[in-house]
Formats: sequence, structure tokens, C-alpha cells
Amino acid sequence: MPHTVQPEVFDASLHEGREEVSSPKKEMQDFIRTAVELLGPKSTGYLTELWLDELASMDYLPSPNSRAWKLVSLGASARLASRLIKVQLGNF
Repeated sequence: MPHTVQPEVFDASLHEGREEVSSPKKEMQDFIRTAVELLGPKSTGYLTELWLDELASMDYLPSPNSRAWKLVSLGASARLASRLIKVQLGNF
């Protein structure tokens, strides 16, 4: 007897009452959570500001569900790396 795979069925009742996280919010949270693992919890405010500064520097805002929100995190990561390198070079 061949094995058949049933298609996944979306059950809305499993998601009732849960707040939908927009792509921008989720992207910022993911960036901060990842960087906090490296820098520690005291860096949360700084990382939030860094991400928002990168967002403000963009020429356009991506649509809410666009993959382009990752570009904000990418830019914020580059800024963070640049600042960390400057700090390290300043210690020599």
C-alpha cells in the first residue's frame, strides 16, 4: 500500500488571540536578539537605536511583508561591525 502525504491544513483556531508580528517588528527583534547574544543584555537599547537609525537612512520603506526588511538588519549589522572594529583598533 503506497504511503500518501496529506496536504497541511491551516487551522485558524490554533492562531486565535495571537498577535501577528509584522515583518519589520520581527526583523528588528531578530537582529537585537542575535546581537545581544554577542554583546550582552545591556546592549539592547543601543542595538534598537542602531537598527532604527539604519531604517531612517533608507531611501524607501519596504512593504510590510517584504523580504527587503532584512536589508535594514544587514545595514545595522555592518554599522555595528564597523563600530566594533574602530573600538578594537583604538585599543592597540
